[in-house]
Amino acid sequence: MYSGLTKVLLLLFSCIVMVSCSNTNSGIDIGKLSHFLDNKIGNNNLVALIIPETGCSGCMSKAEDFIRNIDEAKREKIFVVYTRISDRKLTKNRIYSMTDGNFDNIHFDTTNDLYDTGYKAIYPLIIYLNKKHIERFEYFSVEQPQSLSNLEDVIDEM
Repeated sequence: MYSGLTKVLLLLFSCIVMVSCSNTNSGIDIGKLSHFLDNKIGNNNLVALIIPETGCSGCMSKAEDFIRNIDEAKREKIFVVYTRISDRKLTKNRIYSMTDGNFDNIHFDTTNDLYDTGYKAIYPLIIYLNKKHIERFEYFSVEQPQSLSNLEDVIDEM
């Protein structure tokens, strides 16, 4: 049915897709990331959630569902950054329905400044903060689906 060359190319393409979708190597410059957040984040925010609009669409949707479904008191502890935005108006409309128009804890990185910090992943990034300082971070991905439940546990403890 398929020629030998077609099978090899299909296998090669599959391997490339699997490797690129599983790469969560950070490469993030913590100093630059801290500087980026420090200028934008409030003292009440205990977690930053960075959501790339281009990347893993299922992961982005689950992160948005998480924000949509938690109560307001918990949502206020999270600073959400949207980056790599393809259409700001569509993004704002989607988020408006999610937050009833309250954009206080949401930043739109329309100039892709986060890219300069080394954040180039296709997955949302959860950053745990202590007095505006980064304690640790983890990606939310198909390989780390527990990240959002970990986030909820941490927020419940705060």
